[in-house]
Amino acid sequence: MVATLIAMALTATATIMVFGLALILLEKYHEKRKMKQETHHNEAVWVNTRMEPFRKEQCMCLSCAKMKPGESDHCKHAAQFYKICCEANCALIMTRCREWEKRER
Repeated sequence: MVATLIAMALTATATIMVFGLALILLEKYHEKRKMKQETHHNEAVWVNTRMEPFRKEQCMCLSCAKMKPGESDHCKHAAQFYKICCEANCALIMTRCREWEKRER
């Protein structure tokens, strides 16, 4: 009986320690990624502040000749991508595309 109680106490202690470690690791994960809550389009969203500048700089759509919002020959993939972003209030980055063409500036 005593051995069973000790075993249960040790199991509970181990579970608490593992849960505590998981919380610490999760906190460090968010710290490392610089997650921050911001308001975009009148809605609170989580933002990876380290990646935000890279998204704007590196997204292939933003340097593609086929990116022509409002025109009949606007890229259908970019349009679908944009629709998802609007519906989910998220920001995505295109890093691979078979349709990409360099935009002449």
